[in-house]
Amino acid sequence: MVKNSQIFIEADSENSVFIGLEFCEYTQKMNPTCLSKQHINVFIHPEELTVEFKKTKSDRTIDDFHLMHIVPVHCFNYLLCSISQGIVTDVQLKAVGHEGETLFEENLTLKKFHEKATDYEETLSFFKHLNQEIQKQTKKYTASYMSS
Repeated sequence: MVKNSQIFIEADSENSVFIGLEFCEYTQKMNPTCLSKQHINVFIHPEELTVEFKKTKSDRTIDDFHLMHIVPVHCFNYLLCSISQGIVTDVQLKAVGHEGETLFEENLTLKKFHEKATDYEETLSFFKHLNQEIQKQTKKYTASYMSS
């Protein structure tokens, strides 16, 4: 079965969590070939939240783009995610601070779902899980920050 997305979750210690999504863009042939991969990597540390967006060609020689946002955990309030699906799947990701300010905003286009891939729900659940995990970790870290 061809899968467009893979989800990775690692907790290497009590102090940091890694959550990642790798999304492959395929040709529409009978035997699909991966053209490029998009990565969304989130690293949650006690002091900061690092969100990395990267798109790599399948031969891994060239990054089409590589963008990173670093947000102090004590400033972060929640992650807002809007997903619309048509011919392509568009994802709007927005980090919001405690005063309602935008900490960062990114628009992602996840296109060329292979016709036999059935993982749109997995991609949707990734963003739900991402928000829950970030909320859980940042609340823990923010509580310790406020008490010190």
